[in-house]
Amino acid sequence: MKRYTERTKTRFDHQWEIQRVYGLKKFGTVEADLRTWVAARSWTSGDGPKAIFTDAVRWLRERDVLLPGVTTLARLITNVRDETTRRLWGVLEGLLTVGQRYGLDQLLEVPTGSRISDLERWRKGPVPRGSGRR
Repeated sequence: MKRYTERTKTRFDHQWEIQRVYGLKKFGTVEADLRTWVAARSWTSGDGPKAIFTDAVRWLRERDVLLPGVTTLARLITNVRDETTRRLWGVLEGLLTVGQRYGLDQLLEVPTGSRISDLERWRKGPVPRGSGRR
C-alpha cells in the first residue's frame, strides 16, 4: 500500500484506465465550454457557488467527461463567478450619471462627528424605542 502512494504516476495511470474503459473525455477538452456555461449561469441567475458546482458536475457527466478534482472545479467556478461579478459592476457603473455617482459616493462618507455613514444609518432604519440599539 505504501508503494501505491509513493509512485507519482499511479494516479494518472488510473485516470487513463478509467477514461479508456468508460470512454470518458478529458476535462481539458471541455474546460472552455464549461467556463462559458458557468459564466452564462452566473450572469443570468442569482445562484450561489454550491448550486453552480452541483449543476456543473451534472453538465460534465451528461457530456461523458472524467470529473476533475473538487478543488479544480471549485476554483474554476469561483474565478468565473468573480469575472462575471466584475463585468456586472462595470455594466451597472456605466449606467450611472455623474450626479448619481456623486450621490452614491456621498452615502458612503462618514460625516464629521459621526461613526457611521448615511448608508449605514439608512440600512439600519429607525431605532425602535426600548430596543437598546443606539
